[in-house]
Amino acid sequence: MKQIITHCRTGIYVLLSIAAGWSHGATPSAAPNGVRFQLGNEELHLFYPQLDLNTGNDRIAPTSVNVTQGDDGTHVALTYPHQGQMCFDLFADRFQFHFTRVPDGLKSYRLELHLPLALANRNANWRIGNQNGTFPMNHGKTKLCQRNAGDLTVQVGNERLAFLFPETYAWVELQDYREWNTPCYGYTSTTPFNADRKVMVIPFGDNPAHFAEVRAKAEAAFFARTAVQTPPPKPAAPGLAVSLSDDGVALACGSMGSFTLSYPFVSLPGKDRSKPQNVSVKDGKAIVRYANGGQLTVTLEGKDAAFVWAQRPEGMKALLHEMFVPFRYNQGGRWQSDTAEGDYPAIKGNAKLFQNHSSRFSVQDPNRCALGLTFSVKPFLEVQDNREWDWSIFWTGFHMPAECREWRVSFDLDTSRYAERKLLDRYGQVERKFPGKIHSDEELKRASLDDAAFYPTLDFAGRLEKAGYTLNRYGGLVTDRFALRKTGFFHVEKVRIGETDRWLLVDPLGNPFFHLGVCGFAPSDDFTDVTGRTASFAWLPANKGDFAAAWKDRPGDWWNSRAFSFYKANVIRLGGGYDDEERTGLYVKRVRAAGFNSIGAFSPIYETSRRMNVPYVQTLPLGNPKMIPSVRGMFDPFDPGNVSEVSRALKQVASRASDPLLIGYFLANEQAMEEIPRALPALDGHFAAKREFVAGLRKKYGTIDRFNTAWGITADSFDALVDRKLTAATHEAETDAREATGRLLEAYYALIGKQFRANDPNHMLIGNRWQPQTADNEQLCRIAGRYLDIISINYYTMAIDEAFVRRVYGWSGGKPQFWSEFYYTATRESNAGPSSHDLATQRERGMAYRNYVEGAAALGFVTGIEWFTLIDQAATGRFFEGINGERANTGLLSVTDRPYRDLLREMTEAHLNLYPVWFGLKKPWRFEDPRFTAK
Repeated sequence: MKQIITHCRTGIYVLLSIAAGWSHGATPSAAPNGVRFQLGNEELHLFYPQLDLNTGNDRIAPTSVNVTQGDDGTHVALTYPHQGQMCFDLFADRFQFHFTRVPDGLKSYRLELHLPLALANRNANWRIGNQNGTFPMNHGKTKLCQRNAGDLTVQVGNERLAFLFPETYAWVELQDYREWNTPCYGYTSTTPFNADRKVMVIPFGDNPAHFAEVRAKAEAAFFARTAVQTPPPKPAAPGLAVSLSDDGVALACGSMGSFTLSYPFVSLPGKDRSKPQNVSVKDGKAIVRYANGGQLTVTLEGKDAAFVWAQRPEGMKALLHEMFVPFRYNQGGRWQSDTAEGDYPAIKGNAKLFQNHSSRFSVQDPNRCALGLTFSVKPFLEVQDNREWDWSIFWTGFHMPAECREWRVSFDLDTSRYAERKLLDRYGQVERKFPGKIHSDEELKRASLDDAAFYPTLDFAGRLEKAGYTLNRYGGLVTDRFALRKTGFFHVEKVRIGETDRWLLVDPLGNPFFHLGVCGFAPSDDFTDVTGRTASFAWLPANKGDFAAAWKDRPGDWWNSRAFSFYKANVIRLGGGYDDEERTGLYVKRVRAAGFNSIGAFSPIYETSRRMNVPYVQTLPLGNPKMIPSVRGMFDPFDPGNVSEVSRALKQVASRASDPLLIGYFLANEQAMEEIPRALPALDGHFAAKREFVAGLRKKYGTIDRFNTAWGITADSFDALVDRKLTAATHEAETDAREATGRLLEAYYALIGKQFRANDPNHMLIGNRWQPQTADNEQLCRIAGRYLDIISINYYTMAIDEAFVRRVYGWSGGKPQFWSEFYYTATRESNAGPSSHDLATQRERGMAYRNYVEGAAALGFVTGIEWFTLIDQAATGRFFEGINGERANTGLLSVTDRPYRDLLREMTEAHLNLYPVWFGLKKPWRFEDPRFTAK
């Protein structure tokens, strides 16, 4: 057998076996770097699992492989860096593996299967989940398939080889590796590490119908052999890994979290903080390029970073490094300089925590681990609470002397005083005192009985009826005043009231309906990730038994042993269990008592809410299209594969097309569309959007010389631009990028609009839930307005900027709006944390809500709002964002299922006033506070 050592595109040295002496039988065989499978005359090669560690290293191959042959199969002992050990077993119908020693910082594992190019000559087909295709003869599209799925089938004629990969939530890709000069196709399955999944069993063969049975028997046999339980390891102090990224020096600090010391911003004529134009990182060295000819070399030397100007930018006056500290550090974190130290404050106070020269800065987490940065040249140090600027994060600025030619930064991690601190008690509550805090099960039960009697006192429906108004079964206001159409579905109509035109959202019975929704209408953000920090909690139950429902998802699923809801645990304490249908009915009764009438985004829809006639919204199913890098949530609409994928996925909406309770569909959430003009030129030719962009340049300029002059660069041809990362640095270039962005947005909305209407002609498209900085864009609003029924903005604010929302209204062609996400917090009177809009009391929180909702209704074009969320976020961070997740007092209910009474009372008052204000018959209530009355 001929063998060669080669360097794969993954960055791992592997042993590739080529052509001679392989077995042609059906039984797979183990090799030094993986397993060979036979399909007809073709051989497929599966590499042993590769690992991704939070030390900054990914796709780590085994450092040693020991293959032994047993009576039942082949057994392979694999050794990995960071003390990792794995047992990999190969049998006739499956392979399986388990860690005998989990390496430190394991995040995920990756299985990679190489398939020969000869499959194209054999007209071979592939199938992954419900998608299928053929292997291309010539290299064209690189990504043949991307999705979540747990299976793969390859078929050549009548012969078939199929695999059932470990988890359906794994991310799988089938690619043409010729893109990276590797002559094969590649299938990869990347699965987040789940400590609860003790063994991974992958059945294979020609009959997938038996795979589930094969897996079940193998898992049962494994657990029968390993029934003895070992105690969980004691939490270890975090370590420090330093690497270079596109953004700066990345500092991975284990349970402390991750930090990045940015590459310096430079002050240039007309720009106070000019970012690098592009960064190239390779082999521990970064080349950072700036405008005006600047070039900085950053070299990593152990845990030191050396910065050297190869060319200072012309006209540079100052330079600044910055580093953000996660907001969770307000739960016991501290900072220290050469001459001062202090706490990161739980409650917003002075914005400037420290300002002075200091050569050293350290940040200490609640477990008393300290990350230190030491500068060879003393910078002017600023430590800042960014809540002053509506951003819940702590900022550190290092202002370097402008004349610096070179400097070093040394990084260290002191864990000598490490000790896990208890962050939450057994009820999920923080240490500090606050109203309504629970101290015992008996107190929890007494409070629950008392709270149950509170909701009827709100009596929204009864009070509304006394005022002369009646609600129909959908929650709409019964009236024949406006002669609105009765279409059987929610829609919008513009009506003339007095001297003004007003937009009304109309329910299926033809009555006005102001959408008063609650996002997250179920336990969700109250789950917190306990991975690697179980000692931080005073109590955590097993994920089996009485409190099993308080753990997320089902046993064996990835989040099941990681994400825990103290809210659900407290409900279980009160009633002995948690039933989704029963609780949904209770939640509906509670929010209706205060006047809420619908279920907002990010919510499951249960049969109970349907039986109770609760209207709801949904988000469009768009499948798994290829996304545009650095533009959050935006796919490439020019990619033919994306067109097919989105068109296929949108067929799902047909199943709800006749549902009268469905208000409409959001397209997405908080996409960074404002980044498109910057990101589009920097793409390479793998993206259809970049190829279309270059085609537009060719059409506009005609000759490459005219283009070069306009863009201020030198290029040999338009073809050369396809793979070149461009920066729009001239006025003409910015104009070209903006015009191309318009074409991309037009294609995006046209594709979605056409395919949606073809499958559901009855419901509305209710927007992309833009953030204000995204919405403040005339081009975007004009294009979106041609396709959307309603414009949605996730509008977080204290004082309503009427000029801004009217500007968006005008740009969109006069389309009505939903303000689709907002909340206020009152940290002093809650268990959870603050937001940028933190208030002193729960009553003030409710007054802020009144000001917002009535002010929105008074405008005449806002037809609904969505409060975020039903239940407070977990005080140790919502689960899917890890240890740094949001942890705010967003809820109507606390972690102990207690209502914020003063908040709900004020919300009820807002809802009682809403319709007269909406119809222009009454002025909105105003919160007479400078924060809410400022223009």
